[in-house]
Amino acid sequence: MAASDSERYLRYLLLLGEGGLLVLRGIVLKEASKRRQSLHAILENNRAMLSSKISNQQQCRHIYPTASSVDADLSTWDINLLGIVIMHVFGNTLDQTEVNGVKEIHDSRIDISENESCVCLEELEYRKKRLQLSLTLLNLAAETDFNIHYMCLEIISTSGAAPYSIHALIQKLADLREFQSEMIETLYTQLDMVIKEEDCMNADSNNERDSDGNIFTHTLGERMTDLHTERWYFGPLTREETNEIFDHVDADGIFLIRDCQSNPGNLVLSVKEAGKVSQYFIRRVPVDGHIKFHIGEGDKSYDSVADIVDFYSTHYLNKTPLTKPAPRQKFVTKSDFEGNNPKDLSFKKGDILEIISKEEDRWWYARDSDGRIGIVPVLYLTHLQDGEEASGQKEKPAVAPKPRKETPRDASPPPSVPKRLPSKAVVTKARISNPYDKTQLTLHVSNVCCMMYILCNV
Repeated sequence: MAASDSERYLRYLLLLGEGGLLVLRGIVLKEASKRRQSLHAILENNRAMLSSKISNQQQCRHIYPTASSVDADLSTWDINLLGIVIMHVFGNTLDQTEVNGVKEIHDSRIDISENESCVCLEELEYRKKRLQLSLTLLNLAAETDFNIHYMCLEIISTSGAAPYSIHALIQKLADLREFQSEMIETLYTQLDMVIKEEDCMNADSNNERDSDGNIFTHTLGERMTDLHTERWYFGPLTREETNEIFDHVDADGIFLIRDCQSNPGNLVLSVKEAGKVSQYFIRRVPVDGHIKFHIGEGDKSYDSVADIVDFYSTHYLNKTPLTKPAPRQKFVTKSDFEGNNPKDLSFKKGDILEIISKEEDRWWYARDSDGRIGIVPVLYLTHLQDGEEASGQKEKPAVAPKPRKETPRDASPPPSVPKRLPSKAVVTKARISNPYDKTQLTLHVSNVCCMMYILCNV
């Protein structure tokens, strides 16, 4: 079994699972809204009919747990259940193209359940099935709303281009409610040999030595040590640890970049904006044999993570540009340490070290006052309290980054403000809302908006 054939099969499953659930849930909500009834009431009114149509009694009990209750929580429904409800409850209000699309997704999911032993797709078959499924998802999403259509495009793009390993793909499938634990265990069993081969190949290819014999670990298309030299890189932080760092930060624009915990191999840009911490996902995408980086939902690609930092140091993310890296923890060394590995950072008792990233429980990356970087043993460190200085050592001040000129989003004169509110206004320039700010609206040219109040920067 070729690893590439298995990877294509898992990518197809991921597209069907993520895309199918998103689009079918959107159709149910759209049709329920048309009837101006709650989904709970619609299901109750169709109890007898659905009970006769659903052959799987477990699924029937999922919608109707007891004679007096209805489970209308769409987040717990799978594709099979969504398809049955759409076709039998809302089918008479859908056009034939929508009905055919829903049936195609439903039948594709049934076929997978009946052929769990086949866990590979040849390239030609994969392209054919992926293209057909993508077109079906997009056609159905176009009938719901803009946000679902936009999210569907992102799912199609990510499932086909993101650099997932076999193990990572199975893990993403496990995170979906669509696939039962028995199926995930079967995938792990059937692909066990492929996963082991992949791990061995990664272990061999991830080690490279420079001209001095130092070992570098490849990640994100560049050397790990390259990121460690950056003042803004903080390594594998959790969101909770990130929030703790920003608890001591007041100014907007302070930022850091950390490893993404939920999607290994990618990064997250965390920045203080309008008094809160915003998180922007940075994904690694292969383009023409090279690694490019995308941030958030934007289409612009960057050659390196540093290019993203440079760009947003002079452009707004949402409400602020990047100003300077977040403060790092500092520790005092308790005794001398002479490293045996080229990657180790040797130090003397009383030296002050700045922690770059906590790669492991017992070994961290650190920078000394001379700017040297390496791995240090945690047992040799004690936390440096605010205002405390190591005896006999003077801490060298950190080199401040060169100030960057901040450019406003729009240098044109402000539009005239109506004297009385509320007031209607016509949209003259399209605007797509920031997916990380739920308070923003997506606007299209010629839309008529009612302005309730106006926020001004003073």
